[in-house]
Formats: sequence, structure tokens, C-alpha cells
Amino acid sequence: MGTATCAARYNSATNQFDPILDTQNQPVPYVQQLLTLSNGTLLAISYTQGVYKVVQQGKKWVMQALYLFKDKRGYFTIYEDNFKQVYLGLDNRKIEVYQLDKDSLQFLQTLPISGTINGFQEDKNGHTLWIASTEGLLSLDKRSLEKEPTVYNQKHGLIDNSIQSIAADKNDNFWLGTKGGLTFFNPKDTLFRYFTKSDGAVSIEFNEKSTMVQENGAIWFGGNNGITIVEEPEKVSFSQKPVIIQITDFKINDEAPLALEDTCFYTGANNISEIQHLKLSHTKNTLSFNFTAIDYSAPDATQLKYKLEPYDKNWVQLEKGELGFSRYANLPTGSYKFKIKGANSDGYWHPNATKELQITIIPQLIERTWFQLLLGILGLLIAWTVYKFHIHQIREKAILKTRVAENKMAALRAQMNPHFAFNSLQSLNGFIVNNDKIGAVEYVSQFSDLMRMILENSRKNKIPLEQEINLLELYIEIEVLRFANPFNYEIIIDEQIDTFDIQIPAMLLQPFVENAIKHGLFHKKEKGNLLITFKKEANFLICSIQDDGVGRAESHRMNAQKGRKHKSRGLEIIKEQLEIFQQSGFGKVDYKIIDLYSPDQRSIGTKAEITLPI
Repeated sequence: MGTATCAARYNSATNQFDPILDTQNQPVPYVQQLLTLSNGTLLAISYTQGVYKVVQQGKKWVMQALYLFKDKRGYFTIYEDNFKQVYLGLDNRKIEVYQLDKDSLQFLQTLPISGTINGFQEDKNGHTLWIASTEGLLSLDKRSLEKEPTVYNQKHGLIDNSIQSIAADKNDNFWLGTKGGLTFFNPKDTLFRYFTKSDGAVSIEFNEKSTMVQENGAIWFGGNNGITIVEEPEKVSFSQKPVIIQITDFKINDEAPLALEDTCFYTGANNISEIQHLKLSHTKNTLSFNFTAIDYSAPDATQLKYKLEPYDKNWVQLEKGELGFSRYANLPTGSYKFKIKGANSDGYWHPNATKELQITIIPQLIERTWFQLLLGILGLLIAWTVYKFHIHQIREKAILKTRVAENKMAALRAQMNPHFAFNSLQSLNGFIVNNDKIGAVEYVSQFSDLMRMILENSRKNKIPLEQEINLLELYIEIEVLRFANPFNYEIIIDEQIDTFDIQIPAMLLQPFVENAIKHGLFHKKEKGNLLITFKKEANFLICSIQDDGVGRAESHRMNAQKGRKHKSRGLEIIKEQLEIFQQSGFGKVDYKIIDLYSPDQRSIGTKAEITLPI
């Protein structure tokens, strides 16, 4: 920012400097820069005050304020371009653009910029504004100021990012005084070359805005050790001698040196300088390289860039003098080409200054094309098998659903058979003939409840045990009313059984009860007994239906004597129903019918035992 000095003019008559005051007869501190515009107007910028116009009034010089600060900010530099626009670089990383209109500055726009501005230049056509900043060289296209400027810094070959001054030579090249040395920049090829004391530069660190272009084209730079003068900058030549690129070390999985089996595919050598093509197994996929560019005239001024194709999309450019190192971890299998390019101490990237290393990471078996093709064919076969199995399962389920529906209909027909309905109506007729209205009403109510429960249960695959017991009780009550000599019945339920929680197949037990009544108790002359028990054993529900009737053999004999040829379908339906339940995943359901005999081998009844999984 400089020292706290005011503007002053040397007076040769008094041999001293006379201060240049403002219109209020006050000194203007911190004058940063003076600029004579194309129309002859002389402008001065004060870091703490603003922009002034310097004019002569008689024998005095006066600073007239054009724009004074209203907030805390400061100007570092001022520039006028070919289109008469004035650029003011602020300390808060901004550029303000103004148009000079007589004795005032008309604000146009503000541009965000990286770093503090130390100077401006533009190309001959006036389209590009080049800005020297503390964060590199900025290129701003004035035709589209809304775009971010292009930044050139040490990654692009600049010796130091802090540019203190900028000047243009007759060939439209730029000379930059930086904190790290004097640098030449050719905007056509965007190459940087720099000069050290060995090239004749007096200083290697230059001061801000300390540059001047003489009428003869010579450029002066003020630095920490004096003034460096470039007499004829347009005649300065640079070496185009290529550097020598050398890979100095190569590690596989962070281990060195190369193993004996890691030899060149072409030459058979395992010396890194002779290897052209390496073929590595898929387990050796972490690679690291050390490399350098050799220039004996200035070894520390070379520059490198590298790229692993196709892994890296862009070149990775290192800073000048930086030794080359790169590491790639867990590379996928495939073919790669590691490329290195180098620039000499004058920044020239010779096309022959290159090095290439071909690397192939061999795929494992599962990644090879023929194996993947084989897997694809096998996958298709498996998919076809699964598809056929799935179609088979769908067909089986469809058949099972049909069987379930048919079985339900058969069970429903069995439970609502015409004989039962006819006998029930006959019993109802008996109540009516005997003028037992209350009995008739109760009987009709019970019969309708039974029909409703049968119809409801026929629509379900499983029902709670409680519902089945209710249906059995209702069915037995109606059957008891039909008998001339009513039988006794009892239903016993184990205390461990939760009748509301346990699910059993719908319409399962009633046919067993019906057989016990029709084929056992119906033919008995004295009063019969029917016992139904439910008990739990391990994970099974055991249902027992026992009668003390005449037995199956005697029942068949008596029916044959009476000429009855009716064959009960109840047990056949039950057998088919149980098969369906097992195929549906309900579990194994088993039953057995036991003929009961007295010690003297007389038939004393029948017992049906049904076992269901819980």
C-alpha cells in the first residue's frame, strides 16, 4: 500500500517539492497511482479518499474530487482501455468500471476478481483485458464480462502467483514482475518463461506497480536489488531444446523393486528404464511412479505434466521445479498408458520430450469375456428353468384352487344333503301337528342359524376352533330333536386350548359327527351317547369323536337288509379336503377311524380321531 505520502510537485525555482492540495486546500494522503487518460486528463487515486482530477490553476496544481468513498474500501490501481473505459482495482477483490464524462465518472459495473490488482494490460484488438493480481494472471473477455476470468498460475508455469507489475512489448507479449522473479508470457501459446540472476536479472523479487515502458521499447522493473532493464524485449529468444524424461522409480502395491516376474512384455527386461509394456495380475493394481525432466542448463526450472489414459481425463500439470510423483490405487482391470511430458527451463514443451509406459492389468477369470459369455448362457438356462418352474407352480396353484372350490362345493352339498333337509322339515312338521308353536319357532331358528353358519364357513379355508364347535353344537341339537329316542352328547375341551386362537380347516369335523350319528346312534334302540373331545399334545390338536352305537359293520348289515344302497361321500370328501390342505401349506393333517369292541368282541361303537398341527 506504500507510505502515508501526499501528492507533491517539484518546483525548480525553489528547489523543493510543493504539495498538491485539494480544492479545500487540504493534502490528499496515500496517493497510489497517476494516470494520463487519452484525452489528456490526469487522474490520481488515493487509497483512503477516492479518485481525483489533477488540474493546473495559475501557478498551482489542484486535485479536484471526481469520486469520493462512501464506505471503507481502497483503490490500488487505475487503467484506461481502448474504449475509453476506466478500470479501478479495489483492495476487496473487485474491479469497478467507469466511463469518464467531462468532469465526472459514470459507474458502469462491478467485476469480482481473484486477488489484489496490481496492473492492467489489453491485447491489440481490445477484446481481452489482462490483469496482474496477487493470485496469478487473469484473462477477462470484455465482450462477456459476466463470465469468470481465466486464471493462470503456478500450475500453468508461472514462477510465482503474486504478480506485482505487468507491461507489454511490441509483439503483444507480456512481461511480469513477480515475487519470485521476472517472467515472460506469450498469450498465443500461453507459455511462461522466467529469468533468474544467471540470465542477467538484477532482482528476483519485484515491487508492486514498479514498471515503466520507455519510448524505445525497453521495459524497466524495480525490484528488491535495483532496476532490471529489458533493452529489446521483442528480440529475446528462448531455448527449444527438449528435456530428457526419465521414470526413476516404479512401485507395485507400494513395494519396490519390481519382482522378477514383472518383466517387459516386449523386451523381457525388468529394469524400469527399459520397460515398454508391463502385464500384471489383477492383484497388482496399485501403481506409483517417480519421474523427472532433465535439463542440464537449469535443472530446477523444468516442468512436468502426466496422464494415465483412460483413467485421467485431463493432464495433471506440476509446478515448475517440482519432482514428478503419482499414485493410482486399486485400478480396475484393463489396458492403460502412462504418459509424461516435460518443458525445459525456458518453458518450451518440445513434442519429443515425452515418455510412455504401457500397462495391462490382466482380468481375473470372472472378468474375461469368454467366461462372462459362459455365465450369461448359464444364467439364461437358469432363468428359463426358473420361468418354467414358476409357470408350473402357477398351474399347480390354479389346479389346487379348482380342487379347493370343488371340494368346498362337495362338502357343502354333503352338509346340506336332501335327506338332512327332508328330515329336518319332517321334524318341523311334527311340531306344527302337535301345535307346539314355541318348539317350531325354536327349531326354525336353530335350522336357519345352522344353514347360515354352513354357508359362511364354506367361503373360508380356515376358521377358529370356536366357530367349528358352535356349528357342531347347533348341528347336534337339531339332530337330537329328530330322534324318537334322543341321544346324549358332551363336548370336552382341554384347558390348554384357546379355541379363539387355534385355526382349523373349515367344514372338517361335521362329516365325522354326521357319520357317528347316522351310522352308529341312529340304529341303536336304547338311548345313545356321543362324546367329542379336544386336547393338545405337543404342537398338535387331537379331536376325538366317539359314539356307543352299533358300529360300522352292524350299520352296513342293517342298511343292506333294508335295501339301502346309499354310499356316504362324507369320508371321501374329507380325505380329498385334507390332501388339499396339506398341499396349501397348512401342514400334515391325519385321521383314523377305530372300531370299538367289548371284551367279548361285541361292537360297542366307533371312534374317529383327527390330528391337526397347531
